[in-house]
Amino acid sequence: MMERRVLLKNLQILEKAYEKLSFTQPQVDLWYECFKDCEEKDFELAVMNYIKGNEFPPVIAGVMKYYREIEDYKKEMKDFLFRQYMTLRSTWDEKQDAETMNEFVRIVCEYPKDQRKEAAVDITHRAVSFHHDCEIEGRTAPSLIDYLRGEK
Repeated sequence: MMERRVLLKNLQILEKAYEKLSFTQPQVDLWYECFKDCEEKDFELAVMNYIKGNEFPPVIAGVMKYYREIEDYKKEMKDFLFRQYMTLRSTWDEKQDAETMNEFVRIVCEYPKDQRKEAAVDITHRAVSFHHDCEIEGRTAPSLIDYLRGEK
């Protein structure tokens, strides 16, 4: 849930970016009603993306379009990364744990946005190969989280 102060800060950013734009109190109330259930960081990113991509002042639908793109990307990446992570977990034969999943996501998110899927696949492939090499050589593989923390 977005705090009203976050919305106000971003509306001020929009006013600075678009010289002739000025929000009235009824407009602020309407924007808040439309965006109050949004994630704050994603809303802020949507506003910045709108500014970077549009020369004309926004309407609610314009910023909402950018917000939905961010949310869609996050969901797609979450599903994709979860599938990659499950491959790792099944290879390591360890039960799921949030700390290890978060470490995997953190590593992948260090890559530029357009390279994250490829990076996730590459990290997964290297990890699975490493684990199999350990088995073939009769070595005990480290825990998955220890392997990931050593990844780079």
